[in-house]
Amino acid sequence: MGYGHQRAAIPLEEFAEGGIIDANTYPGIPASDKRVWEESEKFYNFISRQKDRNWLGSLAFGIFDMFQAIDAFYPAHWHLFPTLQLRQIYRQIKNGWGRHLIDKLSKNPLPLFTTFFGVAHMAEYWHYPGPIYCLTTDSDISRAWAPMEPNKSRIIYLASTERAAARLRQYGVHPQNIRLTGFPLPDILVGEADEGARAAILRRLPKLDPMGTYLNKFGALVKENIGISEYPESTKVAPPLHVLFAVGGAAAQMRLGEEILIGLAPLLAKGDARLTLVAGTSKLVRDYFLDKIRQSRLVEQVHILFTESKKSYFRAFNEALASADILWTKPSELSFYGALGLPIIIAPPVGAQEIQNRKWLIYLDAGFDQIAPTAAYEWLPDLLEAGTLARIAMNGYLQIPRDGKKKILREILS
Repeated sequence: MGYGHQRAAIPLEEFAEGGIIDANTYPGIPASDKRVWEESEKFYNFISRQKDRNWLGSLAFGIFDMFQAIDAFYPAHWHLFPTLQLRQIYRQIKNGWGRHLIDKLSKNPLPLFTTFFGVAHMAEYWHYPGPIYCLTTDSDISRAWAPMEPNKSRIIYLASTERAAARLRQYGVHPQNIRLTGFPLPDILVGEADEGARAAILRRLPKLDPMGTYLNKFGALVKENIGISEYPESTKVAPPLHVLFAVGGAAAQMRLGEEILIGLAPLLAKGDARLTLVAGTSKLVRDYFLDKIRQSRLVEQVHILFTESKKSYFRAFNEALASADILWTKPSELSFYGALGLPIIIAPPVGAQEIQNRKWLIYLDAGFDQIAPTAAYEWLPDLLEAGTLARIAMNGYLQIPRDGKKKILREILS
C-alpha cells in the first residue's frame, strides 16, 4: 500500500493482532494477486511522474485522473452509479483478487479495519464473517470508496471529515453505517491529553511570528487556547527555522525539492533556516537529493530523511516532524497533520483527491499555496514578519481534530 493508506494505519498498530497486514505484500500472497498490486503501483507511479514533465505527460495524467474524479458537491444529488474505476476493481475481485487474503483472515474473524476501500470491497465480496471497518484517508472521496450496491453493504465507514461522511451518503451508503471519527495521528506527536501538540505549537509560534504581529492581533485567542499572553524569553533566541519538505510515495515532485533547496539557499547559508528533504524509502529520490545538495555546497544545513523500510520511515518521519516548524508538501493525507499546529505550505496537488484536500486546507485557512519555490528566500521572511504562518498554524491546531485515533478505537473495540 502507498504512504497515505499505511500512514493512516500506523497509529493503530499496537491494537492489531500480529501487526499490520499489507494487503499487497503479506506472506503467502498468491502470485496473481501480487501481480495486480504491482502493476497498479507501477502504473500510478509512472503516470504521476509524467504530470509536470511536459504537455504530453500532463495530458496523460489528466486522462488518468478523470477515472478517479470527484464530482462537484453542489448542487447536491445522488451519485449511485458505479464509476469505471469501481467496475474495474470489482472485475478483478470477481476474478479472484483478494480471496486468499480474506479466506486467511476469516479463520480468526476479528474486526477488520482497513484504510483502503479495495480491501473493504474484497472483504464484503468474499463474505468475511467479522465486522468490516473502512477509514477514509482524504478530506473528500471518490465514488470508488462506496461498493457497487451501497444500499446493501454492511461496511462501516469511519469518515475523516464531515465532507467525506456527506459524500458517502450521496453515494448511497446508509447513514447508520457512517461514523465521523477524524484521521488518526501518532501518539508521539499528539501526546497524552493533547500535551504534545500544545507544547509543539508553544515552541513553534514564536519562530513563526518573530515580530509578534499575530500575537498582537490575536493574543486573546492564543491565551485562551495555548495559555500564554506573550512569548517566553527562552524562545526569543530561537534555533534556525526548520522546514521539512515531503515527497510523496510516487516521487512525483522530487524536482520541486531541488527548487526549494535553491530558494532557501540564502537563508540556509546564513544559518537562518535548516531543511529536511524527505525521500522516504526511495533510493532514486535520495540519490537525486544527494547530488543537488553536494552541488549547492550546503551539506551541513540540509538533511535527507531516507530509510530502507516503510515502518522505519514512518518512525523517522514523526521524529523529524516533532522538530519541524513548517511542513511543505503536496496536499496528501499529511493535510490532516495541520492539526498539530504545523503550517502547511501547499505544493501543487497530484490527483483529484489532493485537489479536494487543498480546497479543504484553504477553506480552513490552515494551508498556504506555495509561491515560486526558487524565490522562497524572499517571500518566506515576508510571511513570517506578517504572522501569516503563525495564523495558519493556529487555525490548523484549532479546527482540525486530533482525537481521531480515540474515536476509531471506540468504534472498533466497543
